[in-house]
Amino acid sequence: MTTDLAYPATRIRGRRRSHRRRPMNTFLQLVVVLTCSFLISAPFLVQRINETKGISPQDELSYVDTLFRIRAGQWMLHQGDTLAPDTLRELGCRGVSQSALQPTRAVCNGGPSNVVFYNTADIDPPLYHWTVSILSRIPPHLGLTHNIVTAARMLGVLWSSLTMTAIFFLTRRLGGKVLPAAAAALTVLWLSVTNIQFQYVTPHSTGALIGAVVALVVVARLSDRARWWLVTLAGLLASTVKLTNLVVVMAAAAAFLAAYAWPTADGGPRPRRRLWDVLNISATSLLATLAWVVIRGMQRSSTVEPYQWAVVDHLTPAQILVNVAGFVTPWGYGSARGFAMLLSVAVFGVATWLLFRRESAPVQRCLAAGLLAAGLFAPVALVLMNFVVTSYYVPTQGRYGLSLLPLGVALAASQVRHRAVQVTLVVVTLVCVTLAWYQPPILTGS
Repeated sequence: MTTDLAYPATRIRGRRRSHRRRPMNTFLQLVVVLTCSFLISAPFLVQRINETKGISPQDELSYVDTLFRIRAGQWMLHQGDTLAPDTLRELGCRGVSQSALQPTRAVCNGGPSNVVFYNTADIDPPLYHWTVSILSRIPPHLGLTHNIVTAARMLGVLWSSLTMTAIFFLTRRLGGKVLPAAAAALTVLWLSVTNIQFQYVTPHSTGALIGAVVALVVVARLSDRARWWLVTLAGLLASTVKLTNLVVVMAAAAAFLAAYAWPTADGGPRPRRRLWDVLNISATSLLATLAWVVIRGMQRSSTVEPYQWAVVDHLTPAQILVNVAGFVTPWGYGSARGFAMLLSVAVFGVATWLLFRRESAPVQRCLAAGLLAAGLFAPVALVLMNFVVTSYYVPTQGRYGLSLLPLGVALAASQVRHRAVQVTLVVVTLVCVTLAWYQPPILTGS
């Protein structure tokens, strides 16, 4: 399989002139890759969803509550809202995984609940929740389930399939071969920090997908194949789904800045359009975020502070420094922990190699600079943002950096050239997927 999305484009020898592949051919390749991704993701995630009845303790309760509220007609969440009756009943039926909140038959049957819990999903824009509310109506119509929460969880198959497809083409755009691209795409299934997001109702399930889309736009822009307004849309997408997706915006801005700062090969003037790209994606994301902060403040319905223990007057140097390089860590735990550590070494090791190697392609060098900068310093930026918006000190969690994963694995996979190494990489990846298949869901590190 070949694709015209590969970068740099393959030079055709002899007298044959290079030409653009027909759009229909590209469309068929997209359909094939998406279909394969779906056929791999569906059995893996459906099994996980069926075996995991309890609600995730990592904020899924708030996201489920938001889903019920939107279904009831409340499209905007109010800061200070407590769990709705439908959410409490679902909590009584399911309980919370690995928590003291166990299923309660009386509450499940409609009885009163003594649980008081504040919905914390108000901190993020509602775009993800609106999308899930609409798309979660499809599984019941197909006869797959009649439970709202299960239907919303099934959308994880869609997010996983789209993420795998985007990573595949991102790797190909960076010049990677088919086998390494396939291996890179499969990482989201076997890494515990990513696959657990797909089985729950959480905007983090779209983090890697948004990161892949933004990375594709940045690659196209750096190679002058995309217009400026695509960069604007990429910044809007990242900032209107989940604020942690701003991590990939930081990587993109650093990549554009590196493209301007790096000396040109011919000694000519530096491309000033790259400074415009930095301003474009940064300002777009920042303005969208500030707009949401204002809107969120207007939606406050209570003066009660739900997490008083997290409120701080100021941040200490220790609280800031402990988050440096927070994303330069393995993304997996459990039986595949060792492979996840090797993947992390490969991702950031290859990025460092591309940054300092003279023969590196300019696009790859700039992306490596962006990846390393975001991996090291974006966790600190998130801590500062959280403090400014909420006055909370929230240490950086592994799932906050999921938008960096596609760029990292795509860059590393694009450097795998020898066929023997490609085959070995695919075999190891299949072993990791098999280990993940038989591994119970792991919340550690996510």
